[in-house]
Amino acid sequence: MTKASRKRQIKAAQGGACALTGDGLAENVVLTDLDRVLPRAEGGVYDDENTRLVVPRAHMERHG
Repeated sequence: MTKASRKRQIKAAQGGACALTGDGLAENVVLTDLDRVLPRAEGGVYDDENTRLVVPRAHMERHG
């Protein structure tokens, strides 16, 4: 599965809203970020249970 198709799938599952802020996600999924619920440093991977879609600003704030 490509990154864009994964983002489209997650966007639909989240109802088009950012998982962190609830803000609406951009129509173009390229302008959104994939985020691991469990960070990579702690063993997190991009899979269905550990991946969510967020707006870039919220993603930057989450990671400092």
